[in-house]
Amino acid sequence: MKITAELLAKHDACADGAKWVRDRFGESGEYQDVLDALAGDARDNWASWLLDALGTTNAVLEIDGDLIRTCSIFFAGSIKVTGYIEARGDIKAGGYIEARGYIEARDIEAGGCIEARDDIEARIIWARVIRAKEKPTDIRRGTVRNQK
Repeated sequence: MKITAELLAKHDACADGAKWVRDRFGESGEYQDVLDALAGDARDNWASWLLDALGTTNAVLEIDGDLIRTCSIFFAGSIKVTGYIEARGDIKAGGYIEARGYIEARDIEAGGCIEARDDIEARIIWARVIRAKEKPTDIRRGTVRNQK
C-alpha cells in the first residue's frame, strides 16, 4: 500500500506527520517502509497512529534467528521469529507476534495472539491471546494461556 498525502488527509493525519512523510518519501512511500522509518526516527506515536488508521496487512515478517532493535518495532502484518524478539521501545503488530524464545519491549501490542515459548517482559501488553512460559504482568487486554 502506498502512503500518499491524499491518503493521510483522508485519515486526518496531523500536519507535522504528513509533512514528515512528504519530506522523507516525496509523493509516496510504501506502508511498511514508512512504519520502519517512523520507528527509526523515534516517532512511535505517529507509527502507532498510522497502523491504527490503515490497519493490518497479510504480510508475515519471518526471521530465522533473533529480532533485535535499538528502537521500536511496528509491523503491519504478523511477526514470526525462531529466536527471541527484543526492542528498546515498543513492539506493535497488526497481526500476531510469535517467538520461540522470549519477547521483551517497553509495550507490546498485537491484533492477534502474542506467543513466546519463554517469558514475555513488557510494561503493558495488549493482545487477544497471550501464551508464555509464565503469566506476564500488567496485561491490559487478553486471555492468558500457559505454554505446555
